[in-house]
Amino acid sequence: MPEPVSRLLFTNVHVYTPEYAYPTGWLLTDGARIRLIGPGEPPPGLALTATRIIDGLGQHLLPGFIDLHVHGACGCDTMVSDGPRSSNTTRPRSRRRLAESTLIE
Repeated sequence: MPEPVSRLLFTNVHVYTPEYAYPTGWLLTDGARIRLIGPGEPPPGLALTATRIIDGLGQHLLPGFIDLHVHGACGCDTMVSDGPRSSNTTRPRSRRRLAESTLIE
């Protein structure tokens, strides 16, 4: 089993945080924690401390952002019925949408 990567250095990324916006920047993690963030190129020698270097190829990096936005299946508000309200409001709607949908094989 491979050893987990503990120090990742992301380079060449657009870094956006609540405090900073770097059109080109870098970020260093240490385990599950963000250790350093900066604009431009990382300081000389920092790459030597990284377990792995990832070139972000100009992609966006949103450190610490967790998207908890979820949609249920077939337009429902939840994925699983959790009681009378869900069964009264989401299941008939789900059945109707499933009945109206076309199966493509």
